[in-house]
Parts: sequence; C-alpha cells; structure tokens
Amino acid sequence: MCVNLILSLAPSTKKRGCSIYQSDMRVNCTTPIGKRVYYYPDVVATCEQVDGKAASISAPSLIVEVLSPRTRHTDLTDKIWAYTSLESLQTYLIVEADTRLVRAIERQPDGSWSERELNDTGEIELSYLGATLTLDDVYDGIFQNDD
Repeated sequence: MCVNLILSLAPSTKKRGCSIYQSDMRVNCTTPIGKRVYYYPDVVATCEQVDGKAASISAPSLIVEVLSPRTRHTDLTDKIWAYTSLESLQTYLIVEADTRLVRAIERQPDGSWSERELNDTGEIELSYLGATLTLDDVYDGIFQNDD
C-alpha cells in the first residue's frame, strides 16, 4: 500500500515542489500536553524545504499510517493527538491493511478537524498537493478477485 501511495502522489507532489517519504523520515511533534514526540509514519509528504541529509521534518502536510496489530492502538490514539497538533498538517490518513477502508482526518478551512471513512470506494482531495487519491489507488493490486 505504501508503494501505491508513493507512486500515486509523487508526480503531483514533485510538481508542487514538495517531497514524499516512506517510513524513513521522522516527524517531530508536540502532544497537546506539551510532550515532545517523534514518529516514523508509513508515508509523509511535506512542502517544507528539506536538506538532502535531513532525518526529520516538522511541517508535514500529509501523514499516512497503515494499521497493523502492533501499531494500531498508537496510530488511533497517541498519533492522532500528536499529528493534529501540527499546524502544517492538512490530512491524516489511517489505512486498514486487511480491508478497503481508509479513515480520513482532514483540516477544515476554519482550522477544525473533520473525520470520514471511505469504505470500498471513494476519493480524498489533496488540493495542497495538487492530487486526488482514490481507494483504487491505495489498494491497487492488494485484494485480487479469485475469478
């Protein structure tokens, strides 16, 4: 799924002068109670200037976590609080690995957050990256029919 996301988003991300990373770029956050934390999202996009040798960023616009039994609890609790405290973040996508389901947490124009689930079909507009991501993009080649 992460490769699908990277392949789908990389062309438009690059056109915008932004960068996209898979699993190896650390995101610096501060929780709502002021604790400094660092996470390695499965996919992260940023439009901040990043030095080629940088190991971390602090202004991501898109963060994607693919749920696994080991990370599920943290992805659905601690990371939501930490990620949505980032002023730069526009969208946090939580992707189920075993079914076509994506939970999209999106910043609204007034700064508040909305949440929706895309189940089996749907799309997410990522205007800040000049892209639209569909569930077909996310799950391409993942679930094959036995026909």
